[in-house]
Amino acid sequence: AFGSTAPVAYRCRVSRACVRAEAHQSMRRVPLLVTVLGLGLALLLIDSFASGGGGLGGGVLVRLGAAASFSELVTVQKSAPVAQSASALWAPPPPPQLAGQLARSPPPPPPPPPVVETTVATTTTDVPTTTTIEKPKEKYGFYLHVFRDPQAVIFQVRELKKFFPTSPVYIMSDGGFDFSPLCVAEGCTFTLCPPANDRWHPWPFFRRIWDAAVVLETEYVIMLEPDNTIHGPITREPKADAGGLYVQQRGFGHAEYVEALAQERVPGYKWTKHMMQAGLAGGSYFRRAAILDAFSDEVVTKIDWNWLGEHASKEIYSSDFAMQYALAARGYTIEPWDDSAQMDKDKDKPLTGKVDSAFRHYCGCYPGGKPTYNYKLAQEDKNLFKEAPEVYRRNSGHVCQLCYNLTKYIELYGSARCTINKQHVYTDRLMYLHHPELKDGCPDFLPWLCNKGDTYHTIKSTWKAGDDGR
Repeated sequence: AFGSTAPVAYRCRVSRACVRAEAHQSMRRVPLLVTVLGLGLALLLIDSFASGGGGLGGGVLVRLGAAASFSELVTVQKSAPVAQSASALWAPPPPPQLAGQLARSPPPPPPPPPVVETTVATTTTDVPTTTTIEKPKEKYGFYLHVFRDPQAVIFQVRELKKFFPTSPVYIMSDGGFDFSPLCVAEGCTFTLCPPANDRWHPWPFFRRIWDAAVVLETEYVIMLEPDNTIHGPITREPKADAGGLYVQQRGFGHAEYVEALAQERVPGYKWTKHMMQAGLAGGSYFRRAAILDAFSDEVVTKIDWNWLGEHASKEIYSSDFAMQYALAARGYTIEPWDDSAQMDKDKDKPLTGKVDSAFRHYCGCYPGGKPTYNYKLAQEDKNLFKEAPEVYRRNSGHVCQLCYNLTKYIELYGSARCTINKQHVYTDRLMYLHHPELKDGCPDFLPWLCNKGDTYHTIKSTWKAGDDGR
C-alpha cells in the first residue's frame, strides 16, 4: 500500500465496518452534490491523477487515514528468519569474482491491493529498498550504546536535553546497569539487553541499533558512546547516508566483494577511499532509512562474514568496521563528518574534525584520560540507575572476540531478544586461528561460546538456526 519492498512487513488494516460506514455517509451526501456532480467529479479526477493519488482510490485512502492514527494503521515487524540446515550453514562461500554473477533481479511488483485489507510483505529473496513511510517526527534522534559508567551516561543525557530539547533519546545497555530510572526522570527510552560484548559481534550489535531506529522515528540517528562529549547543536548537517570521524590513511580490504553485493541495488556503486576514511564510532550519524535496510536481519545475514574474517582479519567483526561493510554492501554513501572531532594528545586541538564540532571522541592517550570517565557521580543521582539481573551480572564481565553462539545465548537468557535470530557458525579455520584453546576443552573465559569441557567440534554439533524466541 505504501510502495515498499523493504525487508520488513508493513500491514495496513481497515475494518469492513469502517469502509461500510464511509460508503454509507457518502451515499447520504449524494443528493446535496447533484448540482455540482459533473464539474466537481471531473475536476477531482483530473487533480487526483495529476498528483499521483490514483484517482478516487487515493481519496478513500486519505479519508481512512484521517479516521485513525498512522500507528493504528501501520505496524513494522521483522520478517521471520529462514531456518538452514547445518550443511547449508557450512557451505563454502563463493569467491568474490563470482559474486556479481549471483545478483538477483527484484521480484515483480505485487498486484494492486484490495480496499478493505492490504498486506504488503517481502521474503528473504527480495531485494529490499529504502522507503519513507511518514515524515520523521524530528531530524535527529540519539542512540546511546552503554554498559556502566553512570556518571558519563547521566551527563550525556542532560547535555542532549540542553542542546537538543526536542530530540528523542534511546539508551541501550549491553548487560550493564539498568538506566530505566534515569529515563523516567529525564524522558528517554531505555532497553536492557543481555550481555554479548556486541562491540565485537555484529549480530547483536546490528539488531540493537535497528531496534533503536524503529523507536526513534527520526530522519537521522546519532550514535554516542559514554566517552563522547556534547558541545552544542549540529552546525554541519549530514550530506550522506552515514558519517563519522575522519580516520586518515584507512582502508578496507576486499572491496570488490562488497561492491558486487551493492550493485544488486545500486548499479555502478563504488566503495571509495573517501568513504572508508569515516570512523563509525561514537559521534557518528546514520540515516534511519539506511539502518532499517542495511542493518536488518535479512540483509546482515546475506553477507559472508566468515569469508571476510578469513581473508581480511578478525577486526572486521568490530562494530565500527562491520557497519562500514554492511552499509557499503547495500550501496549507501558514507563520509567523514566535521561536526564530530577526534581528540588526541593535544588537549584543545582536535586531531581531525573542527574545534567547534558538536561532538568529541577521545583516545586513551588524551591528557588526563577521557573526560567523562573522570566525572564524579553526584549523591542525588545514585538512584538514577540500578544493577542488572544476576544472570546478566554473572556473564557481563567477559570481553571476548569471536565468541558469539546463538544457541548459548538463548540457553543463558531465555530468548533471542536483542540479537538476530539466526545462528552464525564460525568456520574451523577462524576457530583454530583465534581460539586454539578449545582443543583442550572450553575454558572458563568463554561462557558465551561453549560449556565447560566442550571442544570446538562439540560446539559445532549444537549450532543450528534458532526458533523465533524473540
